[in-house]
Amino acid sequence: MCEIPSHPILTCQEAMEWEGSLLRGEELEWNAMNKVGQSLGAAIARDFTEVMDWPDQARILVLVGKGHNGGDALLAAAELIRRKPPGHLSVVSSSTSSQWKPLTRRADEVLREALSSSGWAREDIVFPRTPEKWSGDVFLDGLLGMQFRPPLRDPLRGLVEWCRQCVQAPFRVAVDLPSGRSAETEGLPADITYATGIAKDPLLAGPKPTSVGRLRYLDIGFFDQGEPEIPLSGRSRLVTAEVLGELRQARSSDTYKNRQGKVWLIGGSMRYPGSILLSAMAAVRSGAGLVYAMVPDKLVPAFAAKLPEVIWIGCPVTRDGNLARETRDVWNELSPDPDALVIGPGLGPESETHYLVGEIGAETSAPLVLDAQALNPLIVSLLRRKKTGPVLATPHRRELEKLSGHSFSGHLSDSELRQVAGELGWWVLLKAPPFTRITDGQGLWVVPTGGPVLARGGSGDLLAGMVGRLIAREKATCGERWGLAFAQAAYWHGLAGDKAASREGAETLATSDFLRYLGPSLREE
Repeated sequence: MCEIPSHPILTCQEAMEWEGSLLRGEELEWNAMNKVGQSLGAAIARDFTEVMDWPDQARILVLVGKGHNGGDALLAAAELIRRKPPGHLSVVSSSTSSQWKPLTRRADEVLREALSSSGWAREDIVFPRTPEKWSGDVFLDGLLGMQFRPPLRDPLRGLVEWCRQCVQAPFRVAVDLPSGRSAETEGLPADITYATGIAKDPLLAGPKPTSVGRLRYLDIGFFDQGEPEIPLSGRSRLVTAEVLGELRQARSSDTYKNRQGKVWLIGGSMRYPGSILLSAMAAVRSGAGLVYAMVPDKLVPAFAAKLPEVIWIGCPVTRDGNLARETRDVWNELSPDPDALVIGPGLGPESETHYLVGEIGAETSAPLVLDAQALNPLIVSLLRRKKTGPVLATPHRRELEKLSGHSFSGHLSDSELRQVAGELGWWVLLKAPPFTRITDGQGLWVVPTGGPVLARGGSGDLLAGMVGRLIAREKATCGERWGLAFAQAAYWHGLAGDKAASREGAETLATSDFLRYLGPSLREE
């Protein structure tokens, strides 16, 4: 199994048993609840800025159940109140606080203490005595968690339906699991679901995963001392922030550009000139020692003026402006020794071009990264001759169908994705909502960064360049942790998008703006 820093995704029953083995005693449970509440409140305060600046007199609705999810939500509300100017808080429950679990009542006491000197107003609403409609800024769902078993019964069913029909908020957050979500049921839709301590498999395996919204992981140390002694082989796992640990260390004092990786890119066309430029920019900005790019010769002057750090190599083109077969002569003359070769960004659709890059990819021993037009059956057939070096592909859903010859209906399951990668013998990174997934045909890793902010042209080109750079870094230091490099690129790419959205909003960004947040993503998290 590849050593990608990650935690197992457990069933709800497994998660309850593991938590029970770790949190023996009320004080340990209370400490864990406080960690969740504080982390959750801080995360909501940060992520809300993707929508808008925090408003004056903000209105927050906290949906509270009897159990510990309700306690997590109340403590998160207390954290928001400490951080934000006065507003209005509505606490909605299906029962009075006297019926809540002891730690949930204790969390409510913390919230009341925070409110006492804050200037915030509080309103308590016990269902079914609810207003006809509620509108505000933040809806925080802490009603039901991992102990829920369908079907929903009244009064919870009525309360969930009221939330679905009558609550309006631009930012909807779920604690751990959206209320009512299971392997069979969808639950209340959320913009973000914060998996608290352990990611549970209904987040990924339940119906319509997009209703979970963006998946974010609040790690409170449940796996610091090890993992459950249950079968975990082949289990889907969640990539953790530690995946970027090596990139956050000081560079060695004796390093030099070759040791930081030589990345070669082949792509571009007169029809799609910008894609290869974005990939080259990403390779440079993510730290590559040397970047070479083989592109149509007419593009070189403009590209060299825009990005002089790259060694631009002009190549002959076909009548339609795509790389011509004579590009092979340029490659042979240069006799390159890349640490990673990225093929595809901006590549034209002609079969002559595809034969060219497929043959180059098959003959090189370097790790090969395929993106965009390079993900087609002709190139796949040529690459079956590749004797050495891994192949890593970065398709979106339609490209994966074309690549594999399979047609998928509904949400593509983890097992289906594993099957495709296994048949190809490649590493595959699937760029598809609601979260990026990586597999080598055996293990599967979910990346809990990124989201709708990445849904813009050129985002995949940036990722391809970053993958190339991090694969090259691994090769240059004599490593073969291809999955680690793949996961580093995906996590970092998503994190930069998240940070860009939180600073500037998700709507007005240009794709190249993400590059400005690669540094802050490493330095500030």
